[in-house]
Amino acid sequence: MMKIKQVFENLRNNVHVNSYYLKGDDQFLQEFFPKYVIDYTFGKQPIGKVFIISEEVDKKNQLNEILTSDLFSSKKVFILKNFQRLKSKQQDEILEYVRKPLENHLLFIINDDFFKKTNNLNKLEKLIGYVDVQTPLNYEIKKWVKYFFKKNGVKVENKVVDTLVDLVGDSLSNLKNEVDKICLFKGNEKKVFFHEMDCFSFLVSNRQRKELLFSIAERNFDKSILSMRVILAQGDSMLSLLYPITTLLQELLFAKMNNGTYPNYKGYINLPLSLKNRILSFKESYTTDEIEKGLIELGKIDRRQKTGSSNDEIDLLQFLGAFVGTK
Repeated sequence: MMKIKQVFENLRNNVHVNSYYLKGDDQFLQEFFPKYVIDYTFGKQPIGKVFIISEEVDKKNQLNEILTSDLFSSKKVFILKNFQRLKSKQQDEILEYVRKPLENHLLFIINDDFFKKTNNLNKLEKLIGYVDVQTPLNYEIKKWVKYFFKKNGVKVENKVVDTLVDLVGDSLSNLKNEVDKICLFKGNEKKVFFHEMDCFSFLVSNRQRKELLFSIAERNFDKSILSMRVILAQGDSMLSLLYPITTLLQELLFAKMNNGTYPNYKGYINLPLSLKNRILSFKESYTTDEIEKGLIELGKIDRRQKTGSSNDEIDLLQFLGAFVGTK
């Protein structure tokens, strides 16, 4: 395995490779890493760029482009997703290619599922290793937040970084979006202070959602009702709450079904970090049967919401009463 930082250091030391295998589903890193390598390798030279999703395109012609060079030795970049879904012969051709890649081509093979294992994926990993593009762990993700602020020319207090990571640290894309919005809001001011956090309405909304999710996880009915009323009063909708609540229940169920173990995933889980870290203790608040019934009820609410035959406050109140309030 190679860390992104290590690859960039290799490039600066004039150590270049032409094929990269990226494992992980952080969309920001999937875009950031190839762009940096392309810019560093080819600079301002004209290049052709081909994005290949294996099951959606005319694979034969595009794979031939990867495997062969044209008369003009054009600079080309290929980004291939879902290598494992190519036909067996095509996978073999790619494996043969990465053994002797063309100097004027850059190939990035992206696998969203970090834990996916097949015979040919194992062969690919042995041939060229892999670059980890999962959402980083807590201590690393804070460095990225500071980097995003620095790119905007803005300094930031550490408490601001900690708050952002906790509220929206499920992916670097989300964090970058929030940092960009804060910097836009600040205008020409060059530092963000912790006491200003309540000025950013989009962060206040995230904090209130976090409080609602915590109250559900803790099975605190009174607190959940209070959070619900605050959220709905400020214009949030049941439809926008369905996904995080459903994710919470799914993670609780996952922990229950895995006999009390809960791996510390690096990948995408759309929950506040402080909540995700306490899933094992929160799972004791509910039985497996209660969680399954809760997920069924959320599915019914989703259908009602999409057909327009529902009321946000009634739907959420009934769900909280049945799931959180009943023991």
